[in-house]
Amino acid sequence: MNTDSLAGMEDLARMMLDRELAALRSVSTRVSVIEKRIAELDAEKSRAMAAASGGGVSNQLGRWLAWQRRRRIALGRDLAGLMADLEQQRAAATRAFGRAQALEGLGRLQEAEDRQAAQRRVNEGR
Repeated sequence: MNTDSLAGMEDLARMMLDRELAALRSVSTRVSVIEKRIAELDAEKSRAMAAASGGGVSNQLGRWLAWQRRRRIALGRDLAGLMADLEQQRAAATRAFGRAQALEGLGRLQEAEDRQAAQRRVNEGR
C-alpha cells in the first residue's frame, strides 16, 4: 500500500471519527435534556405534595398528578430509547476510534519502512 493511499485512508478515518463523536455528543445532549425534564417534573411534584400536605388532595391536584405521572412515564420511555441509542453511538465511536488508531499505526510503520529503504539505498551507493 502506498503512503498516499494510506494517508487518504487516515484522513477518511479521522473524518468518520469526528462524525461519530458529533453524533455521540448530540445523543448525549438529548439524554441530558430528558433527564432535566424528569428532574423538573419530580421537583414540581414534590412542591405540589408539600403544598397540599396540610389538606386533602383536590380534584385539580389529582388531575395534575395523573398528568404528571403519564408525562414522567412517557419521558422515561424516551430516555430508555435514547440510552439505547447512546450505547450504540458509543460503540460506533469506539469502532471509528479503533480504525483511526490502526491506520495511524500503519502510517507510522509505513514511514519507518520507507526511511529504512531510503537508508539501505544510501548505504548501497557507498
